[in-house]
Amino acid sequence: LWRWGTCILAGFVLPSVIDCIAGALMPKEEASETEGGEETKKPSQVNRIRILAGVLIGDFFHNLCDGFFIGAAFSGCGTKFGWTVTLSTVLHELP
Repeated sequence: LWRWGTCILAGFVLPSVIDCIAGALMPKEEASETEGGEETKKPSQVNRIRILAGVLIGDFFHNLCDGFFIGAAFSGCGTKFGWTVTLSTVLHELP
């Protein structure tokens, strides 16, 4: 039971920790370009790293939970139900 709580807590805390680390390590600068007389702002390297870290961590925990559910279906409910859960997990990834 403590593993579930640890994973859930890590899912909430880890993106904030990585965001703080990325903000401390990367300089804060806004790049801007002039395009046809208009000044457009490009996302800085820090913002790109923050977004990428959040997406990767979220996707990791999503896939981890999918694996837990598939494993629990096979071990606790039988082979037929396990394949049903596996198929539904694969299908929910399709748009």
